[in-house]
Amino acid sequence: MLNRAAWIACWGAFGLVWLRALVPGVILPSHDWPEALFLVTSVASSLSNACRQRPSQSVVLAAAVIMGGAILTGLLFSWPKSPLTAMEFAPALGPRVGGSLPWSIPLFWLVTILNARGVARLLLRGRKSRENVGYETLGVGIGLALALLWSAWGMATGARESIRPVPNISMVLVFGALGVTTGLLLAVTAVLLLNKKPGPEPAEWQSLGTWWLMNLLLGTWAVRDRLWIAALICLAQIVVPGYLAWRGRQLGG
Repeated sequence: MLNRAAWIACWGAFGLVWLRALVPGVILPSHDWPEALFLVTSVASSLSNACRQRPSQSVVLAAAVIMGGAILTGLLFSWPKSPLTAMEFAPALGPRVGGSLPWSIPLFWLVTILNARGVARLLLRGRKSRENVGYETLGVGIGLALALLWSAWGMATGARESIRPVPNISMVLVFGALGVTTGLLLAVTAVLLLNKKPGPEPAEWQSLGTWWLMNLLLGTWAVRDRLWIAALICLAQIVVPGYLAWRGRQLGG
C-alpha cells in the first residue's frame, strides 16, 4: 500500500514537472518546489519498491551507504578548501550539505543507483543460471548510471549553468572519480540487497518505470536547451532498456 501511494505520488509530481518543461513560464513560473517534490517522491518510490523485495533494514543500510558515498564524493569536488575542488553550484539548487553540496545531489545519486541496479536486474533476469551474471548486472548498472549522470551533468553545466566547473581541475579526473564511486556503490548495494531466499523474484518493472520518467524529463529539458547529445542519450536509455525488457518478457525470461 505504501509503495503504491509513493508510486502514484511520483507519477503525479512527474506530470506537473513535465508540463512545466513543455510549457515553461506558464505553470508556477516562480517556484522550484515541483522539481524537489518529484525528486523526493522518486526517492520514496524507489526505497519502498526495494523494501517489497528485501528487508527494510538492508534497504536503509544500502541507502545510507549510497548517500554517504555521494556526499563524500560531492564534497571532495565542491568544498572550497578541498585540493580537488572542481565545481561550484548555483544558489538555485537550494540548501547545502557541508556548506557547498546541494541536498538534491545525493538524493539524485540515490535514485539513479537504486534504479540502475533494478533495470540491470530486469534486463538480465533470464541469465540467472550463468556464473558471471552478477558481474554482468554490475557492468550494465554502472553503464546506465553513468549515462544518466553524464546527461544530467551536461544539462547542469550547459544552458542552465547550475554547475560551474573550475578550470584548474581536469573533468577527466572528475568523471573518473564518479565512475569509480558509482561502481563501488553499486557493488556494495548489490551485496547488501542480495537475495537470501530461494525462489523466483518479481521483475523490476517499477525501476524501469522510474528510469523512463527520469530520462523523459531530462530528455525534454535537453531538447528545450538544444543539448542534442544529452537528448539522444536519454532517448536511448528509454528505448533500449524498454525494448530489451519487452523482448525478454516475450521470450519468457
